[in-house]
Amino acid sequence: MPQLIGVPRETAAGEKRVATVPEVVEKLIKLGFRVAVQSGAGEAANFSDDAYRAAGADIVSQVWDRADIVFKVRPPTPNEVQQLREGATLDVMPPMGHFGVSHDARDSRHYLGVAAGSGITPLVSIIASALATEPNSRFTLVFGNRASSSVMFRDELAALKDRYLDRFNLVHVLSREPQDIELLHGRIDRAKADALFERWVPVADVDYAFVCGPEGMMDAVRASLLAHGMPAERIKIERFAASIPKHTHVPRPLPQAAHTECEVHVVIDGSLKGKLERLQSALVN
Repeated sequence: MPQLIGVPRETAAGEKRVATVPEVVEKLIKLGFRVAVQSGAGEAANFSDDAYRAAGADIVSQVWDRADIVFKVRPPTPNEVQQLREGATLDVMPPMGHFGVSHDARDSRHYLGVAAGSGITPLVSIIASALATEPNSRFTLVFGNRASSSVMFRDELAALKDRYLDRFNLVHVLSREPQDIELLHGRIDRAKADALFERWVPVADVDYAFVCGPEGMMDAVRASLLAHGMPAERIKIERFAASIPKHTHVPRPLPQAAHTECEVHVVIDGSLKGKLERLQSALVN
């Protein structure tokens, strides 16, 4: 009987990836495997259950106790390991890209993260991993948003703050909401980054910096870090939107002012006073 490959949902905070995609499922089935995907496994990565089903996978409620081989992005939790069927094989994806560093429990580092908007996505798991693996390390996150109501991963970040109260410093910079500290109000541009690094986060105390967000913000923060003495190889940039083509905003032309016809009703002290003839006369004059 063909071996069954199981693809479970990822449960780590901030993890949006899935261990395999529908296109690969098709290839695995052609190679003679059966594939079972846990319902919702690809949702965060924009792959629907229907897409996996169309590729030939079975959509199931859970895969751990039935799969011969389990594909996973992040290492399994102790609870997930206990559910593995005896003799099953676990395949975990290796780290990819350069937006990260290796961790060692013996290290004592100060990490800096600067994110804006959805740029927080890859940083959540980096923060959690660093603080969990290195008990003597600290992490400072400067997170830019429009307002407190638009903060992504607010609950996850609050949980990390509660868990690592003395080692996780969370700094919110809001552009459209007043702050008690003026420095923390506005956009994260070059001037704001310079002020933060001079008055809030001494760059000389930072071992590695992770920057993710809009391109202009990333360039400004990188330039400021370099200007404050941080070596370029210690600045990690994740240009997740670099491939999006740029466009020039063209403002919509204003409508021409009326010359002959325009009806306006003016209410003064509760009575209607506007007259078309008077308005026409005023426009002409």
